Amino acid sequence: MHLMQFRVTNFRSVDDSGWVEVDPVTALVGINESGKTNLLVPLWKLNPAREGAIEPTSDYPKKKYREIRAEPGKYCFIEADFDTEGRGPEIARLAGMDEASAEVVRIRGYFSGDRKVVFPGLRRASTVSVDEIQRKLTALADDISSR
Repeated sequence: MHLMQFRVTNFRSVDDSGWVEVDPVTALVGINESGKTNLLVPLWKLNPAREGAIEPTSDYPKKKYREIRAEPGKYCFIEADFDTEGRGPEIARLAGMDEASAEVVRIRGYFSGDRKVVFPGLRRASTVSVDEIQRKLTALADDISSR
């Protein structure tokens, strides 16, 4: 799998980088102290080869330190989209979804150390049959009247 794009939020001096597209050769150019490292460190912390633990005193943004310290699992600091490079059919089969939905996988890293996997192309059914709604409403009415 190769990295397609990433987004950093609430990490050190970065409020929201927006989505940064990545090509086989990508360069970050800027003056000293402009935030280049603060864009790359979250990618490394997503899956570090060694060490890489979140350090609250240096990684949390100063203006949200208390909020994040109280609920680190609520704050995602990095999202990265990867192309599944031909593994989509196998992933789709294992996850019970259509193949198109498994072409891109998004990994989210949280300050708690948790990681979540999301398929941004996955679409949920947006229509529900009238019969289904009637069954649900009838079941709710029966439940209420039995109390």
